[in-house]
Amino acid sequence: MCPPPPPADNGFPPSFPVPSAWVLVYQVPYRSWRQLRVHAGTDKGAHMFMAWDHYKPRKKMIFKVVRGVIVNCGWVWCWNNPSILEQWEHGDTVYHTFRIAVLQPSDHVWFYLFTPLGPYDLQCQGPLTYVPPPETLPWAQFLYVGTKAKGIYFTNTFSGPGDIMPYWWPKNDGLTDLRVWQLCPDPCDGAAQHYAIVGPSTARVLYRRRPLVSQAWEPVLTHSDALDLTHATGGEMCWVACNWNRPGCVYVLFNTDVTDNGTWCLRSANDGATWTASQIYAGLANNAAGNLSVGTLQGESPFHPGDVIYAALNTGFGGQTSLFTSTDNGFSWNIADTIGLSVYKPRCTVDPTDQATVYVGAFGGAAVPAELCRSLDHGLNLVPIDGVHHLGTFIDYAKGVQWIHATAGEVSKVLCRGHVWQTWDHADTWQDMGPTQVLVQHLSILSVRPDYLYLARDVSAPLSPNPFPDHVIYVTDDDGATMEGKSGDHADQSDGRGDSIPFDCGGVCHDGIMQVI
Repeated sequence: MCPPPPPADNGFPPSFPVPSAWVLVYQVPYRSWRQLRVHAGTDKGAHMFMAWDHYKPRKKMIFKVVRGVIVNCGWVWCWNNPSILEQWEHGDTVYHTFRIAVLQPSDHVWFYLFTPLGPYDLQCQGPLTYVPPPETLPWAQFLYVGTKAKGIYFTNTFSGPGDIMPYWWPKNDGLTDLRVWQLCPDPCDGAAQHYAIVGPSTARVLYRRRPLVSQAWEPVLTHSDALDLTHATGGEMCWVACNWNRPGCVYVLFNTDVTDNGTWCLRSANDGATWTASQIYAGLANNAAGNLSVGTLQGESPFHPGDVIYAALNTGFGGQTSLFTSTDNGFSWNIADTIGLSVYKPRCTVDPTDQATVYVGAFGGAAVPAELCRSLDHGLNLVPIDGVHHLGTFIDYAKGVQWIHATAGEVSKVLCRGHVWQTWDHADTWQDMGPTQVLVQHLSILSVRPDYLYLARDVSAPLSPNPFPDHVIYVTDDDGATMEGKSGDHADQSDGRGDSIPFDCGGVCHDGIMQVI
């Protein structure tokens, strides 16, 4: 029911168009620390508004005189001075989106949705809804950060916005180079074992560290090892991935020189002690290799959980974004589909709730901008799903990162060109959450706290006037609208003085923010 309120000063001109009667089909509020998002649907098109306040409005009866008799026609909520928001969508729509981005963590919110004029020239109100302050969840206390010039840093005092600056320790024992390309936790136990690809592109080394055994990194796959396994004359170690369903399994994406013998998956079933090689792409012009993405849950796939692995490559003369698939735990590979022309490094992301669903970025230059594509059938049919938004995900050149909720695959975020985008409906619609306060290239999220974003630059931040808010790694609970740097108190010192990632650390490596909970 949508009872009309009294006509007293509703703030809209009498000539405002009268909408058709509507029924609220659904209304879902999402509350984070500093914002409230509301998604609603109506059975008929309408252009809706939201009235809200921090205090509950009073309830008042509506009366009408019928043949001399006073009849109670319903109830109306009356505010002292509510805030009014207009829906994000233009025109009359059946989907309605609202965002309140000025909240404090302790704020209570009451709201209802309405159209300005209904019967009797009054508002047509939806139900009053109360949204309490959000449950306070801790940020990841233990955090590893990989940088592109100063190695790897660790803190056990990480905190959210407004809290103390963390104390950082370098964790570089055993590394022969401090240029970190990628960090990767063991999904079975991120606190007990993790991997890092370190070194220049032509001679990278894969290191393993087991903190419960030793504080030092140990090399488990060198550049020479990769050349021996592939019989190549040169190449690049591009990506490392582990398998949640196969403890001990490690996969490395190795791309040989562009005119050499293709692209390979180097596979170990015993935490890197021994390795075998399987060829992904056997042709010439292996222009670039992006990343590997390993399936977690079976979903709609007929294959055993964890047996499906994807590789995003650019192959062929002129460059073609190509997605390759393995359905036998990395032993054999087949090309799934190609889309777009590019020599850049694409990024693929498998849906953690359904290993048959995979996303990949495709780029065709100025005429065909970066697109985010999806396949529901193990990569066989890649279809652009980002409309006109151009949300393609890449390692290089146009960087972009996608995160998918670990237990709700319909919820996903994409960081692209300094904006955070989100979908709640399997990418049927995308919402721009706005630009990030500082331009960042890296995104990391824990699914148990999807409103807590860890963002990072890929370059060092400026020194003046204040080095800590504008540094390398940030926290935000409002999708980047406000960001707080977490560098520590001595970012101006080149060595960090033991309590900071130093300002000239050179930014964050790929997948370089590793939470341990």
